Amino acid sequence: MSSVTSSGFGFGDLDGLAAVVGSQVLLDPPSILLCDSGICCLAYRKTTTTMMVPMAPSEHPNQLLQKLGAEYDPGLPISIAFGFVGLQRGWKPGSKTWKRNWNACMNYEYDRLIGCRVTSLETWQQLCAKVGINGSFRSINQCKKALARVHVNIVDVLDSWDSDTTPIQFKNKEALATYTKSHQKFFGRHIAKQDKVLRVLLRKLL
Repeated sequence: MSSVTSSGFGFGDLDGLAAVVGSQVLLDPPSILLCDSGICCLAYRKTTTTMMVPMAPSEHPNQLLQKLGAEYDPGLPISIAFGFVGLQRGWKPGSKTWKRNWNACMNYEYDRLIGCRVTSLETWQQLCAKVGINGSFRSINQCKKALARVHVNIVDVLDSWDSDTTPIQFKNKEALATYTKSHQKFFGRHIAKQDKVLRVLLRKLL
């Protein structure tokens, strides 16, 4: 694999940061580069040579992060895992590239955790418990009615799904909107029409 520099590439340098590839820590500021072969690599300078470390496909359960070679840490919230990938690739938060990949990542995660089993009462009961709703719900309709009164951020729900944490419950839609905008934790409404859970949980914030 030939050595290249980061000039002329769309992926910015990670100045002042250390990158981890497998068990190796790259202490010099690395760059994300796209070689002639189309393989994404982490590059870092050692004296006058740029050394290339291929980013192998990962075992991450999220399809997008797996495709991008992100390492899987079960304790890492999906939004944070995406943030690391975006930082490595130089995506500016809020840019078209960032939004496109963010939406894909969150859609994949939602489908993996919830969307693939929305016809199951157990899924709805688990969702009620996750957002902090106490009670014995014996039907999906009962769950829907309970969830319709709750203001939570969908990304927070995904972040906390496999942990003991509970997403923040907001008093009203305005408080939820302020939080969502300030943290850029949006979830695309375009799939809500096709999904029973999202039709209940999503709020029109804009």
